[in-house]
Amino acid sequence: MIVAHIVSHLNTGGAEKLVAEMSNIMSRKGITIKVITLFKGRGVPFEILETKNIELIELNYDSKYNPMIAMDLYKHTKDCDIVHTHTYYAQLYASLFIAKKN
Repeated sequence: MIVAHIVSHLNTGGAEKLVAEMSNIMSRKGITIKVITLFKGRGVPFEILETKNIELIELNYDSKYNPMIAMDLYKHTKDCDIVHTHTYYAQLYASLFIAKKN
């Protein structure tokens, strides 16, 4: 099973820390995890993320209003069984182009 967690960034914040901690726990249980960040930002959640076992995809967009974000999310999540969004822009762009599995 492949699970993607999409968040705006991994700067210090509640949703960001939740993503890091939940991803670490799920990875230890044998679930393949992708953490996808939309914008630049690294803080405590980035530091606690166990990136040797988790695929970290940093899109590093400068603008929150770039339609290419949705296309990149599609490209990086089309093989995922579960896509979990955690912040407003993650939800906004993921809802446009996330691949639907039958």
